[in-house]
Amino acid sequence: MITGLFHSSYTISDAESTVCFCRDVLKLENTRWQVSDQPYLESVTGFPGCSLRIGFAQAEGDDISYEMVEYVKPKGQRAKTGFGIPGSMYMCWEVDNLDAAISRLKAANVPVIAEPGVVDAGLWQGARGVFFLDPDGILTELVEIQYLPGGSGRFLRLHHTTFTVTCIDAALQIFCGKLGLVTGLIAHSPGSYFQNFAQLADASMKKAYLSVPNTNHKIEFLEYSPPSGPAAAMISNNLGSGHLCFQVDNIHATYSELRAIGIEFVGKPTEITAGLNKGGFATYFKGVDGIRFELFQKPGQAV
Repeated sequence: MITGLFHSSYTISDAESTVCFCRDVLKLENTRWQVSDQPYLESVTGFPGCSLRIGFAQAEGDDISYEMVEYVKPKGQRAKTGFGIPGSMYMCWEVDNLDAAISRLKAANVPVIAEPGVVDAGLWQGARGVFFLDPDGILTELVEIQYLPGGSGRFLRLHHTTFTVTCIDAALQIFCGKLGLVTGLIAHSPGSYFQNFAQLADASMKKAYLSVPNTNHKIEFLEYSPPSGPAAAMISNNLGSGHLCFQVDNIHATYSELRAIGIEFVGKPTEITAGLNKGGFATYFKGVDGIRFELFQKPGQAV
């Protein structure tokens, strides 16, 4: 059903400036942006008259890109996201030297949240990590899996995407039971790693890690106990919302199969009529806690 991962995405306020931030500050090698206002977007997003500016950034050698979506029309509100708030999403980049990366961010006046911490539980237990805020104040994580003394703080790849959910079991029913993804690990954490950044003194959490076929990227689900607030309004045009885009070989067959088992879609699979992915197909579906996900079929594959 799902064959890979195409991109991880945030909704941001200005695609061009965020692409420049990725290029000039984060030093990501492959960046671009484009205007997207073709009629097919109405069906994909569910917004009539939708107009977007979309940016992309990608670490050299990585198969997964970071997509930055600016809703020119219709403008949304800022989603109340953050540590412990269900619906919140953040991306994590792996770097070759965390201290060097932090120094570069601080030199560019990028807000870095607290000092680095050590991951206390899960697949990356013992790794060092830190969070910073992008130009829109959106959380982004950096993780150093293996310290390289001569490393420049280079961004190696999009390491994982994290979603805070109300109930991990409900998320696994959808993503494992219906979408066929595989759970790599379920762990419990005292939350000390996140307390370092979020000052959630009483929070503990449950973690689950999912593998995506044909990629090293992981999906991390966090269930905070207690949550730090009500669920965020993760409507796709709201600033700070995000989504993952899954690749499939036959989007029409996948759409039919998922609808038959209760997955709710925004619209039908729609052909992309402009840009680098012209001739491909895309559609959004609704996941847990209001978070939307995307299915994408590459151009040239059988319809």
